[in-house]
Amino acid sequence: MLDAISGSIISKQRRIIDYVNAHTIVETYKNPNLATMMNSFDILHPDGVGVNVASRWLFDNPNFYKRLNGTDFYYQFLRAAEINSWKIFLFGTHEELLDAASNNIMTLFPNIVIAGTHHGYVDINDKQVVDAINSSGADVLFIGLGIPKQEEWIYANKEKIDTTVILSVGGGIDFISGKKTRAPIFLRNRGLEWLFRMI
Repeated sequence: MLDAISGSIISKQRRIIDYVNAHTIVETYKNPNLATMMNSFDILHPDGVGVNVASRWLFDNPNFYKRLNGTDFYYQFLRAAEINSWKIFLFGTHEELLDAASNNIMTLFPNIVIAGTHHGYVDINDKQVVDAINSSGADVLFIGLGIPKQEEWIYANKEKIDTTVILSVGGGIDFISGKKTRAPIFLRNRGLEWLFRMI
């Protein structure tokens, strides 16, 4: 995934990356337009043990033998962004969590460039958000509006956005802010993070 992001930035080739988990699948059944939107994106990665297990059992899909947990991957991405001087723009959640996420990112990755931030309480056609993202000069848009709003926003605005990579992160910004708690590592390693969240 990091190679795909790096390759896009180097070649200036637009790439839209989204995730698929059990909730996503349910939403696409309720809303076929959401499936159409997501199928127009470049990379959909399996995020969640349910999709991983179902793909292997139901379809023997070799592409889903390994899942890419987004919340773990975002820290790998941020480390790569710091090393490669990729500029990121954080879009989503509310101001307090955005500030907390930005502070945590800067603490962990002091040389990273956060080109800008914007809260997620906006209309899908809000031109000011697009202008803010484009004027920031960001390489990667880190968008966490939750499904299906983030997919709808990306689909409506993808041709207007100048960032090379659009990375859909769902609740990723909330986790990075430290305000949303992840399951203990022993539950994560056993594919039971969903149980922790349900409880």
